[in-house]
Amino acid sequence: MKSLIAVLALSLSGCATAATEEEPARAGCDAEAARPVGIIVRRGRHYRGAWCWKSGRYAFTPAGYSEATLSAATIDEAVRVTRQIALK
Repeated sequence: MKSLIAVLALSLSGCATAATEEEPARAGCDAEAARPVGIIVRRGRHYRGAWCWKSGRYAFTPAGYSEATLSAATIDEAVRVTRQIALK
């Protein structure tokens, strides 16, 4: 999880953004480690959801849900999903 938070933070900061995409940092996106939850994703003051490690995969639980609805096998896939969710 530690490496996922580093990659998500870098990606959401706009450092890993293509020129054609909206910059997540400009949109107010952020990710932070939060025990025991995992990694919290926000857009501005709005909580978008949290990532955790579950059964050998990254699992994302959206805000307002009690269980994960999305999963990712790799960090790259988790970053791609996070960017889509955070920029909605």
